[in-house]
Amino acid sequence: MGEVRYQSFATSEAKLMKLPLDACRMRTHNERSSVFAVGGREHELSVWDAETLQESGAGAKPTPIFRAKNVANDFLNLRVPVWITDIQFTSEDATNPTLAVSTGHKQIRLYDARAQQRPVNDWEVSKHPIYHLQASHVRPELYFADNMGNVQQMDMRTGHVFGAFKGIAGAVKSISLSEDGAKIAVAGLDRYVRVFETGSMRRPLHRAYVKQRVSHVVWDWEHKDFSTQEIEEQEAEDIWETMDKAALKKKSNKRKAVAI
Repeated sequence: MGEVRYQSFATSEAKLMKLPLDACRMRTHNERSSVFAVGGREHELSVWDAETLQESGAGAKPTPIFRAKNVANDFLNLRVPVWITDIQFTSEDATNPTLAVSTGHKQIRLYDARAQQRPVNDWEVSKHPIYHLQASHVRPELYFADNMGNVQQMDMRTGHVFGAFKGIAGAVKSISLSEDGAKIAVAGLDRYVRVFETGSMRRPLHRAYVKQRVSHVVWDWEHKDFSTQEIEEQEAEDIWETMDKAALKKKSNKRKAVAI
């Protein structure tokens, strides 16, 4: 219930911190791993620094770097419920970060810690609850997925949804962007991992059935990302190699039959 364990790779010492909330979603900063954002159902967005937090049992109350406020009441003057489903840092600044948040009420909100506690932009971009969010590190774009298997692409500057990725069956569990931003990998409940182009065509490039239910997918940026042509050439070589082995096996079986 609000407990966070932080351990640096540089040391073996681990810290156990207690936050005054029950977080449903947590995301670390891309450049500074000790900075993380949390949020959830009826728990508004907050950003913390593990290096400055008090350890468990300390008397001082932990203070976040940034704590968001809920949006203004609706047209009936009723409080808007809070339901944060995913969080993405959209800037390299960890002291005054900018963040994108998706909600279970079909919205995407942008926060700027330098400007105000309420979101600077609030868009309703889907017909269904949005569960997963991925910010592009190459262009000012966001990719989001709802609970109906719809994965869409959005301009983060205007809130305009300008494309969707087709052929996904079932709810999406994870979205991941390649190092060059040219490809996106999507894993869903149908046990397929699919790779699409992120350009104007958004064509499906690859599909793999992984047998197990996938909870998360990431790109390995340390290995070379083969082009489509190189993959097709390798697949053709594998097919010819399989055919040659089958032909040799057939000849061997014929010789055995003649000998008998």
